[in-house]
Amino acid sequence: MSASTSRTGRSAGTARPARVRLALNTFGISFGLSGLAGTWTAAAALGAPRVIGTALWLVAATAWLVTVLRYAAAGLRPHEVADDLRHPVLGPFAALVPVAASLRSARLAVSFPVVGISAQSVATIGHPGAAKVLFAAGILFWLLIGSLLLVRFATGPELPRPLLPTLAIFSAPPAVAGNAWWVITGGRPGTVHEILLGTMAALLLPHLFLVKEYLRLPFTLGFWALTFTTAARATYGIRLLSLTGAKWSAPVG
Repeated sequence: MSASTSRTGRSAGTARPARVRLALNTFGISFGLSGLAGTWTAAAALGAPRVIGTALWLVAATAWLVTVLRYAAAGLRPHEVADDLRHPVLGPFAALVPVAASLRSARLAVSFPVVGISAQSVATIGHPGAAKVLFAAGILFWLLIGSLLLVRFATGPELPRPLLPTLAIFSAPPAVAGNAWWVITGGRPGTVHEILLGTMAALLLPHLFLVKEYLRLPFTLGFWALTFTTAARATYGIRLLSLTGAKWSAPVG
């Protein structure tokens, strides 16, 4: 194809401007905003204004809808979508489309139960048995994929600097699992919470040594992964502080 011909095969003089498809990591924006909204919603138990959480959920939903429509507007040609999904770096970010929708479904399920999905969401709408099944599946995949990633970090080449913030995803599962288990058990303290809390703390510590590196990096879409992970930890921490009868709970009165 000559330089004067566009991607659609038309000549440069007659072709419309090429529509650029969004990179899949753009969906991290609504993902990170959903995490922040969940943190403010959980903080309501400690007296935080509920209106802030509600506003953030609306912003997150708007960001999700806009990015999905913008991605689709470039044309959903099967081979192009397949190429996006096969991308070694950006492909996995496609999972954020249903994941971010699931997070908002849990919130929306308070008023419209039929929209809830995933372990935390299923528990929210009153199906603890199904939620436990999904929770167990999540733990299994966390162990399998987490082991592979750990080997990659220890033996593989150094991660490119622009991708450094995505390391936060590796330490997100304990907090996400903790939030799901909190909903499944109705906020009861127990051994599972103690294990997840310790694991979360252990995976958080390495990031303290990376703070200077994070600060030196220019802002990229990868930082939204760091936003969600930080919010998930904060949400779980707030929920643990609100538990009564637990050693780490906040004093009441």
